[in-house]
Amino acid sequence: MGQRKSKRDQANTQSELWLIKSETEQVKGPYSTDAVSKMILEGIYNGQEQIASYPEGDWRELAKQPEFYETLLESLENPIERDEKKAQKMDAETVIRTMPVKPQSFGDQADKSDEVNISFASELEKAIHQNVAEAKSIVPKKLKQMAVNETASGSLAQMQMRQFQIEKERIDFERKKILKKFLPFLAFVITLAAVGLFLFTSDNSRSKSSWALLTPDFKKSEIDASELKSLKVKAVGFLKGGVLDDLIKAQNVLVQAVEGKNNDLESLGLLCVVHHSMWPYTKQVSNDLKAISVVTRQARSVNAISSYADACQAFQLQAKGQINDGRALLERALDQNTEKNFVLYPFLYLNKGELLEESGNLVNAEVYYREALKQFPDWNRAEYSIGRVLLRQGKYQQAVDVFKSTLAKSEKYKPALYGLGLSLNKLNNDQSGQAYLEQGYAIKQIIPKDLNLEALQEYANILVNKNDTKKALEVVQSGLKVSPSHRALKDLFISLGGESLAIGDAQVTELILEGDQFFRLGDYLAAQGRYRAAFDNDQKNTLLALKIAKSMRALNQFRESISWIDTALKIDPKMLAAYSLKAEYFIQRYNFVDAQNTLLAAQRIDPNNYEILKSLARLEWKKNNLTHALQLGTRAYKQFNVDVELITLLSTINVEIYFRPGRAGADNDQEKKTALEEAQKYAARAVDLEPAWPESQIAYAKYLYAKEGSQASERYYKELIKSFPYSLEYQFALAEFYERLEKNIAAEEIYRTIVEIDPKSKEANLGLARSYRSRNDFNNAIKYFMIGATLDPSDVESLFSVGMLQLDRGETTTNSKESTKLLGEALARFELVKKNNLHYPKVYYFTAKAKLALGYYDEAMQDLNTEKTKNPSLADPYILSAEINQKQNQFSQCAQNYMTVIKLRPTSEYYFKAAACYRLAGSLDLAEDMIIEGHSRESGNYVYYRELGYLHEAKGDTASARKNFEIYLDLTAHNSFDAKLIENKLRSGL
Repeated sequence: MGQRKSKRDQANTQSELWLIKSETEQVKGPYSTDAVSKMILEGIYNGQEQIASYPEGDWRELAKQPEFYETLLESLENPIERDEKKAQKMDAETVIRTMPVKPQSFGDQADKSDEVNISFASELEKAIHQNVAEAKSIVPKKLKQMAVNETASGSLAQMQMRQFQIEKERIDFERKKILKKFLPFLAFVITLAAVGLFLFTSDNSRSKSSWALLTPDFKKSEIDASELKSLKVKAVGFLKGGVLDDLIKAQNVLVQAVEGKNNDLESLGLLCVVHHSMWPYTKQVSNDLKAISVVTRQARSVNAISSYADACQAFQLQAKGQINDGRALLERALDQNTEKNFVLYPFLYLNKGELLEESGNLVNAEVYYREALKQFPDWNRAEYSIGRVLLRQGKYQQAVDVFKSTLAKSEKYKPALYGLGLSLNKLNNDQSGQAYLEQGYAIKQIIPKDLNLEALQEYANILVNKNDTKKALEVVQSGLKVSPSHRALKDLFISLGGESLAIGDAQVTELILEGDQFFRLGDYLAAQGRYRAAFDNDQKNTLLALKIAKSMRALNQFRESISWIDTALKIDPKMLAAYSLKAEYFIQRYNFVDAQNTLLAAQRIDPNNYEILKSLARLEWKKNNLTHALQLGTRAYKQFNVDVELITLLSTINVEIYFRPGRAGADNDQEKKTALEEAQKYAARAVDLEPAWPESQIAYAKYLYAKEGSQASERYYKELIKSFPYSLEYQFALAEFYERLEKNIAAEEIYRTIVEIDPKSKEANLGLARSYRSRNDFNNAIKYFMIGATLDPSDVESLFSVGMLQLDRGETTTNSKESTKLLGEALARFELVKKNNLHYPKVYYFTAKAKLALGYYDEAMQDLNTEKTKNPSLADPYILSAEINQKQNQFSQCAQNYMTVIKLRPTSEYYFKAAACYRLAGSLDLAEDMIIEGHSRESGNYVYYRELGYLHEAKGDTASARKNFEIYLDLTAHNSFDAKLIENKLRSGL
C-alpha cells in the first residue's frame, strides 16, 4: 500500500509540512508527510490527534486529513503496540528543523522576468483596449471556451467532488477488506468511511456561501514564455467580467501561471489582485490569509522594492485589518512606480477609490474609479463603482446613465441591475425601479453584501407597499440569510408576521464573520453583539467565548472579559489558549499573582506547551526578571520558531539585558555581547516574517539603538513613518524613544500632532501630559492626564499620575493651606486607584506617603504593611516605615526596618540611618558597627562624620564628637540641612 504513490504525490509529500497537536494540546513539528505517515505506522499517532498545515493551517482531526487515510487504514490492518521509547526517538529523528532566515538585501536584485513581461504587455494592451463590438462577439466565445477548459482541468467545486469520489471509493474498498480481519475496529473504520462524506458536504456547503483562496505550490515545473503569456491574457479577460465566478476562474489560471513561473512579478501581482477581490467572499480563515501571505512573500523575494511587491503587501495589510498601513503602501505603488509596463494601475486606482469611498470622500473616489475605467475600458466593476458613488452623492440621473451603460455590455450584471433599480426609486420611478430590482433578485450571482442588503431592503419595502406580503417575506428572509443581525430586516420580518427565525449553522458563521470584520475595524461594540448572537446559537463554541472576551477587554470591561474566558474554560477545561489570554489580561492590570496561578494551572495540563511558556516569559519580563524571562522564551522558541509575537519579545528582552546595569568584568561584557547578537537575530527574523507588523519593525529599531546608537535608530523610525504615514504606531514609538532620551520637546510635538489627528487617543493624551510634567507645567499636565482618565476609566494610570503630581506639589509648596489641599486631593486619587485596581504598582506605598504627609501615621503604616506583603522585595515601603517609626520614637522598629532595607538596597546611606536608629534606641555598639560598615562601602559620604559625632557624643567623648562635627561642617561648607543645628551644638559646648 505504501508503494502506490505517483511521482507527483511524492513531490507533494516532500514539500508539504505539518504540525501535530496531541490531546494535551502540545504542538510538535513541523513534520513532512512521509514522517507523519511513518509515525502512524509505528503506532506513535492513532488518528485522534489534531493536524494543521505548516505554518498557518487550520486544525482538524488527523483522521479527517485525506493525505493520511491510506496510512491510517494500513495501521489498522497491521496494528502494533505503541513503544514509548521508540516514539520519543522517532519524534527526534523526523522533526524538520527550520533555520532562522537571515535578512536579505534586495536593492540590487533586478526583475528576472522583464522579457516575458514586455512580451505580455503588448498582448495585454490588446485585451484591455479591444472595442465594445469585438467584446460582444469574441469575448463571450473565449470565455465559454475558457470555462470548458477550466472544467476539464478542474474547478474548485469539481476538484472537491473528484477528491471525494476517489477517497470514498478507496475507503470503501479498504473498509471491506479490513472488516473481514478486524471486527473490533468496526466503529473506527465506519468513522473513517464517513469522513469523505463529511468533507464533501462541509466543503460543498461552504462553496455555496464562501470561497477559498488557493495557495500556489512554487515547486512545480516551469512553463515556457508563450504559455505564461497566454495564461495572463486569459486571466485579464476573466477579470474584466467583474463577478465572483470570473474571479474564481482568474484565480485558477493565475495559480497555474505562478506555479509555472514563480519569479514572474506580473502573474504574482495579478494573483494578489484576485485574492484581494475575492477576500470579502471568503470565510477569512487562516488558510485564506495564508494564501495572500504566501504570494506576497514570493513577490517580495523576487524583488522586495518593486511596485508589484508593494501592491501585494498593500492588499495583505488590508486583509489583516491594517487599513492605514495598506493605504500608505498603495499610494507609494501609485506615486513612485518605476516598473516597465506596470499592469496593476487600474486595479490600484480602483482600490484607492474604494478606500476613499469607505472614508466618505465620494468626490475623490469617483475620480479614481474613472481613472481605473480609463486604464481598463469596459471593466464592469469600475463602471459600476462610478455609478455607486454617484448614487451616494445624490446624482441619481447620472447614476442611471452609468448603470445603463454597464447593462448595455453585460445585461445580467446583477450589481448594475440593483444599482439601476435603487437609482430609479430615488427618482420616484418606482415601477421601473421594481422591475430592475426584481430582475436582479432573480439572478443567482454573488455580489457585495452591503449592496445586496440595501437592494433587498428596498425591494421588500416596495413589495410591502404593493401588499405583496408573501413575496416581501421571502425577500426579507433572503436578506436575513446574508446578515442575520440586520436590524431593519429583522423588524420588517416581524412586522410581516414572520415567526422567530431559527439561525442555522451558515448564519452563525455569517455572524462570526461580521463580528471579525467589526473587530478589525475597531468597532468592538458591534463585534461583541455579533459574537453574542452567534454564541446564543452555539453555546459549546469556546473560540466564540474568547472572541467575546477580547471584545469586552477592548471595551475596557475587564471583569466581563474574564468572565467570558471562564465560560470558555468551563466548556473546555483543557483549552490552553484561554489560560494564556486570561493571564495576559491579569498581566495588563499588574496582577502578577493571579497571572502566575493561571499559567501554573495550565502547566499542570501541559508542562511544555509553547503558548504557556510564551505567556510565562511575558510575565517574567513584566516583573523585570529578564534572565528567567529569556530562559522561558527560548524554550518556547525551540518548540515553535515562527511566532512573531514571541520573537519580538525575545528581541526586546535581549535589548533590555544589554542595557541592564551590571558589575564590571569579563562575564558582564560577554553577557552584553551575547544579548546584542541574540537581539539582532530575533529582530531580523521578526522583520522577515512580518515586515508590515509595527511591533517587529519597532523591535528592530530598538536593536539598532543598542547596536549603532540613537541616530541610527531615529533614522529608522523616521523612515518607517515616511513609509507608513497613516500608521500612528511608528509615531508613538518615536515619541517614546525621544522620552527615553529626555528629548521632551520633540516628544511633545509628536504627541500634540497625534492629539490633533485623534483627540480620543488615550496614549497621545497621556504622552502630552508627561511632556508637560517634564517641564513643570502642572496645570496642563493634570488637564491631559484627566482627559486620558475620561477616555478610559478602567485604566488607572491617569488618575495615579495626577495623584503623583499633587503629592509632589503638596510636599514641596511652602503654603500650608495649599499643601494640605493638594495632599488631600492626591490621597483621594490614590484611594480611587486602589478601588479600581488594587494591583497597580506601588499604589499602597504612595497612599501611605500622602497619609504620612498629612500626619496620619497609623493609617499610613497599614498601607505600608500591605505594600510589603504584595512586594516583599521592594525597599521603599520599609524606608517609609522607618521614617514613621522615627517620628513616633519607635527607634528599635526603625532600626529593624532599615536592616531590611540594607538587604534590599545595600548603600551607605541606609547603614548610617540604621546607625542613627540604633543609637537613639541605646544600642551604641550596633550603631558603631553600622557606621563603620557604611564608611567601608562609601568612604566619601560626609554623613559618616556626622553620625560618628553623634555616637561619640552619646558615649560622652566630647572631644571626638566636636572633631567629627567640625569635619562634617567643613566638608559640607556649612550648607547642609542640619548645619545650623550642629553649629548651635558646638557653640553650646556640646
